[in-house]
Amino acid sequence: MKKTLPKILLTLGIAGTLLLTVTGCGQKQPAQGFLSDSEIQTLESLYGHNQQAVLDGLGLSENDMKQVENIPGFFDIGTPRDIAGKAFDQLLMYDITFDENVLYGENFNFFVPEGTKQDEMFQFAVDLMEEAQEQYGEPSTYPGLDNRLTVDGVIDALKNGEIPEAVEQWNVGENTLLVIRVQTAENAQTETAIGRIQVEYRVELSDREEWNAIIEEAAGA
Repeated sequence: MKKTLPKILLTLGIAGTLLLTVTGCGQKQPAQGFLSDSEIQTLESLYGHNQQAVLDGLGLSENDMKQVENIPGFFDIGTPRDIAGKAFDQLLMYDITFDENVLYGENFNFFVPEGTKQDEMFQFAVDLMEEAQEQYGEPSTYPGLDNRLTVDGVIDALKNGEIPEAVEQWNVGENTLLVIRVQTAENAQTETAIGRIQVEYRVELSDREEWNAIIEEAAGA
């Protein structure tokens, strides 16, 4: 991870690789699908960097970001990303415990539209998980968790309001954890779905000291 900011920009090539693709006519279009290997590498190269360095690396300005209300450290960049046929909001996630906010991941957020049938929502969650398995292989979620999406009966428990969320996770890239999380309203037992689905990529480290080292290295880049 020893990359100075100029090297990061060189790695990115055209600014905005992580967030946007460029069509033949030069028009920027939202990127699609789960993050590719190269996009994960780009994200990892920006871990621990401050907001300005991240904006520079992604070809964004401060005007492109808006802090999410009541969620410190989360910034909506305004450009959705299509994942499995649904438009997910893109949120950059920053650790705000330092003098400067530093990037630790990216969250893709899909709020289930009002009136969506429960079966439709949960079928999409299953399809999403299967697509992730096709791209990244089998999940690395701790086997003992009883709210895994792949555990028999978990989807029914979500439908019946017995549990508020279910998750699966994958180790991707060099030090990134992908988490797919399905959340429903507490005790929601209705035919229509109330909830959201998150696809989150975040730095995966063994301890705080390793994270501190990454931040110190980024600060000296």
